[in-house]
Amino acid sequence: MRISSEELRRVAEFDEAIIRNQVGYAAWARASALCEGNKVTDVEIGDDGVFSGRVASTGLRLKTWVGLNGGQPVLTCACIEGKNCQHSVALFLELRRQSNELTTEDEPEWKTRLRSFTHAGDSSGEPIALLIDTLDPERPYWMHPLRPGNRIQWTKKRATWPDLVSTQWASVSDGLSRSHIGLIREGYRLAKVDDGRAARNEISLQMLGVDAAPWLLRLISQGIELYSSLDPLTPIHFDRSSWDLGCDLSLQGDELLLQMMAFDGDKRILKPRIDTATRLLILDGGTRVARVGGQELMTLFERGPICVPADQVAELATAYIPHLKRRFEVSSIDSSVDLGEEATVRIVGQCDLVEGKEFTLTWWAEYDYSGSPSRVRLQQVMDLEDVRSMLASLKTLARQHVPASLWDGEFKNLRLPAWTIPQFRKDVIDQLNDSRLAWEISDAVLTFMIDEVPLHSSIRVTPSEAHNDWFDLDVRLDVGGYPVPFSDVLEAVAHSERYLYVGGHWVSIDKETIESIAALLEEARTLSFDDEPRLVPTHLGLWEDLDCLTDTTVDSQQWEARLEHLRHAGADIPLQNPVGATLRPYQVDGARWLIARACSQTGGILADDMGLGKTLQLLTALASLKEASACEENEESDVASSLKCDLPTLVVAPTSVLSTWEKEAQRFFPDLNVRTINTTGKRRERSLASEIEGADIVITSYTIVRIDDEEWKQIPFNGLILDEAQNVKNPRTAIHRVLQGIERNWTFAVSGTPVENSLGDLWSIMALAMPGLLPKWSLFNDKIRRPIENDHDVTALNHLHSLLSPNMMRRTKEEVATDLPDKIESVITIDLGTEHRRIYDQHLMAERARILSLTDDPSAKIDILAALTRLRQLALDPGLVDTTCGHIGSAKIEYLATQLEQIIPSGHQALIFSQFTTFLTRIRDYLERRGIATVQLDGSTTRRDEAIERFRSGEVPVFLISLKAGGTGLTLTEADYVYMMDPWWNPAAEAQAVDRAHRIGQTKKVNVYRLVGADTIENKVVALQERKRELVSTVVESAGNVEGGELLSGLDMSDLVDLLDN
Repeated sequence: MRISSEELRRVAEFDEAIIRNQVGYAAWARASALCEGNKVTDVEIGDDGVFSGRVASTGLRLKTWVGLNGGQPVLTCACIEGKNCQHSVALFLELRRQSNELTTEDEPEWKTRLRSFTHAGDSSGEPIALLIDTLDPERPYWMHPLRPGNRIQWTKKRATWPDLVSTQWASVSDGLSRSHIGLIREGYRLAKVDDGRAARNEISLQMLGVDAAPWLLRLISQGIELYSSLDPLTPIHFDRSSWDLGCDLSLQGDELLLQMMAFDGDKRILKPRIDTATRLLILDGGTRVARVGGQELMTLFERGPICVPADQVAELATAYIPHLKRRFEVSSIDSSVDLGEEATVRIVGQCDLVEGKEFTLTWWAEYDYSGSPSRVRLQQVMDLEDVRSMLASLKTLARQHVPASLWDGEFKNLRLPAWTIPQFRKDVIDQLNDSRLAWEISDAVLTFMIDEVPLHSSIRVTPSEAHNDWFDLDVRLDVGGYPVPFSDVLEAVAHSERYLYVGGHWVSIDKETIESIAALLEEARTLSFDDEPRLVPTHLGLWEDLDCLTDTTVDSQQWEARLEHLRHAGADIPLQNPVGATLRPYQVDGARWLIARACSQTGGILADDMGLGKTLQLLTALASLKEASACEENEESDVASSLKCDLPTLVVAPTSVLSTWEKEAQRFFPDLNVRTINTTGKRRERSLASEIEGADIVITSYTIVRIDDEEWKQIPFNGLILDEAQNVKNPRTAIHRVLQGIERNWTFAVSGTPVENSLGDLWSIMALAMPGLLPKWSLFNDKIRRPIENDHDVTALNHLHSLLSPNMMRRTKEEVATDLPDKIESVITIDLGTEHRRIYDQHLMAERARILSLTDDPSAKIDILAALTRLRQLALDPGLVDTTCGHIGSAKIEYLATQLEQIIPSGHQALIFSQFTTFLTRIRDYLERRGIATVQLDGSTTRRDEAIERFRSGEVPVFLISLKAGGTGLTLTEADYVYMMDPWWNPAAEAQAVDRAHRIGQTKKVNVYRLVGADTIENKVVALQERKRELVSTVVESAGNVEGGELLSGLDMSDLVDLLDN
């Protein structure tokens, strides 16, 4: 029901102080914000006289009510609190606002303004007073509420703290001013004594702490009178002005007395009585109080006045009084101290030698008071105007005549190594001649001289007791037989010191040599198992660097023998020539490198470019090792002594290249006994040991080794060759664990792309090929991978190269196959057809919305990749995703068919690659309808060799190949055209596919066309390829060519989402 003017005037009956006391200041403040923000609506009054309204808060519109019950305000609400909440108070404040507007409509402005001001403290009911016992400074200032008495003005009866603050005896406070009771209860809450039990009867002013002064002022403003005594009745006056604290100086005999004073304008009080808890100044014996500032000065005088001896007054006057003056009032009430007296000053540099090895320079300010000099630390008076001006002038002089590397002109106390004394005297002390600056130099400094002694270094190598095949490193330094801890020298270098004090002598330090040794030792620590500097012989490069830097080397015979064997292993083994072929010079070098690594049992990575004949080099090495071991004159050679040459070598490769290995071995080295295991144990009639008995080379696939893992682990092998080693780039896979457990003397990882996505690929491969060469995974991650990939750290990159370079054979086509025809690569942008474009854009919007909703879920990466795959298929042919769209066709297929019809009649042959076998099938059907013969190779092809031979013989001009099934291990140099129908995330996989045609044996120029759908996800895939390609080239190529650039560590969530960003 709408509220009438008369009903609205009833709001004046509500006691605001009681409401404020009930809800507290926090709720009152929030209610004020709701009211001022116009959050209160639908205000009306019910038949029972209760006001109601709705309050908007936290998205809800809550019903709330305000009424009176027995003269007491009742505030209720539909919120969880139920009553006395911010919502019900907001309704009350809105009612009060409307009531005030109604009241002031008919009265003059002057009356409205004066009424609201003069009646601010008025309240119905009898007043309350407060007794505060401030007369005795040794006791707490106990407070007692008072109420009007019958025969006396004020009484304590029925006005104790429990009487007025407890709700149990509400009748006791009937008739008293509700606003006064509210303020008394506020004081009780500020004293923090409400523990849930009966109200405490003794409350002191100190219990309110810093809230005391504001509370007393609120009492006074509401008409509550304050008294210090009832007999006689003595009022307490509260000064409206605030006093401050300062310092007073006075001479007392031979001492200067520094004590605290309080002042207000010209009024000064010594030994002021201050209550530290309430920060109140008690005046006139406790009948007057005032607020006081400068409280921090009280800590200075908490133990009483300060006495300063006469001979130290100068230091007080110069070093301390100016600081006190800037913060506090400083005076001499009895005028016994002249604060305006000035003294002359000069700067003194005191030079000393401590224990013969440390040069100290201490700065002083020396004051002269009428012929009596007195010194203070320069740092204590540097902010004084006369000192600051003098220092500025001397700094200018110093910077004109003194080398900044020796002294920067800043007047700070210095502690320098003693070897700097001669140069400091010459370039600083002798150069600064000024009457304002004096030098005080001790005899030890005047007579100091440097006696240089050389520092000798040595390195010891001993077999590690904790780890087999590892050797401990120990770098030792000494001066004339006196040992010097390496850490001391390193610390001296870190502080740019040129000499070190050892056994009474100064030793010259070669900074560059020490830092280089320290860096190499740190590298050795990262390679060990327990953060101690250790090496294995394969870390030959690091060892040779250390050897060059130290004066002498103490080797163990075992270490020297291992190094000698590593340097010269296999050197006497003659190289076998392949039948019907001639090794190129780089292939000869590669085969000899493989032989040496095998003889020394170190293994390595053969990382030649794809198409340079890595398989032929490995077969040559294996044939040469077999022949050497068979010769009686080589029975004592490296082969016989270090290898079990009667054991076969295991070659593990992708299924698609098993036949390539077998055929090349039979073609080039028919004397090698080769066994191919291409079925699992369940399908073989004989055991694995029987199948490979007498074999020189055993060829099998990664899949078969993984399935029959236990059977393979039981057979020892001479060596292990991992072809297309990128297949084991994940150390957490089952095949990686199986290969680790195969017994062998050496391992060669073979891959033209040992790094495809991140340096984690390389670590995983090296963990199999050369365990221990790289640090353990956590250290590799922290010290090498992340610094290179995230921070472009060239130092970490050079460290990685120093480890890899001796253990990796890497040649590019540009370096060694100069006679190889050119490879011309082009990116062809294909516009989608009109209907194709409409379908693609429609799906793109839907997939983008769905993918963006998944980006905050780390587990959604698979779903996102699946969505991206659908978009890639849509960019090729909508029929790949929706069979009802199969009639629409593909612009890429039409372009391909047109191109093939132009080149095939001229005798050209083409390779067509795609990730999607269904797309290859649609290409095959379309081409055959246009009369173009094809063969197809994918994971479902069973007669692989027949398909390959039909293409190589020229019977069929077009070979359709899935990137996964035929991207590696094939030699198809008959083709001189290559079409990549869809870009893949991994550029290395595409490069391998292209190199099926562009490799040794190719005599024609190879044309490579990458077809990219215009304005599709394929554009982003191509850009991502470029970023990955940079990581591969930066790590695998020479460190000397590093220019920096952006490095990427594979596909992460941001990369995937970026593929959908226009």
